[in-house]
Amino acid sequence: ECPPRNEQEFINFISSLFDHTQGRILFFQIGDQLHKSNFQEDFKNYLSLIKQIDRLRGDRILVSSQIPLSSWQDYDKYLISNSGFQVLKIQADTGAIDTLENIEKFNSALKEKANDLPIWGSLGHDDVTLAQNDNLKIEVIKKSLSLLSNQFEKIFYLSEVMNKVDDIGLLRKMSKINKIDFGDEKIKSFEIVTSQYSKPIYFLWTEIDQLNITLDIDPAYYNFYDFKGSKVEISDKNISSNSNG
Repeated sequence: ECPPRNEQEFINFISSLFDHTQGRILFFQIGDQLHKSNFQEDFKNYLSLIKQIDRLRGDRILVSSQIPLSSWQDYDKYLISNSGFQVLKIQADTGAIDTLENIEKFNSALKEKANDLPIWGSLGHDDVTLAQNDNLKIEVIKKSLSLLSNQFEKIFYLSEVMNKVDDIGLLRKMSKINKIDFGDEKIKSFEIVTSQYSKPIYFLWTEIDQLNITLDIDPAYYNFYDFKGSKVEISDKNISSNSNG
């Protein structure tokens, strides 16, 4: 979480660590907390350090930047193309609405800087604090869909989150995720295609109190549930949606 007191000492340490763990540890991740103030005060030296590590890592070190999505603009220097990072890791540390809005702005900034690194996401400790109520499942599903449908290759969940959300494993088995345009920006809708099921799975919600939606499908062909797992009845292709999905 801070630069080493002596760069050469650190390089020597990394080399010894590689030799000692050869064949037992596949890779190490360096720089998971780059938003710490210690590194920001010495950014140029840090870039020099990770470039040296990259030369000797032998594909056994992963250099990533964990940037809070809520304040990614404050870490604009991390988005420069070819700065030395191998992965951009973003922590979705806000609610589902802000997450989706910030992702779109973040992706635009990456294009401007010609940065085409893989993007990984993680759900923060705020999601774990919700573990005692139903909002955990709802927020995790919404934020996961928002990340995965916006060029994020992977999402990392804390074990406490996984223990509380039994069916989040569905997202790991998907082969494709598509955003669906309902012609109304208040409606958030996604389609998941997975080899586990013969037909797609759709997720739909709106953050306003309630919205009536007409679906262009045969209701008899689908089962409808809200994000809490309760059965939802549909009549004549009309369904009401709210923040519970």
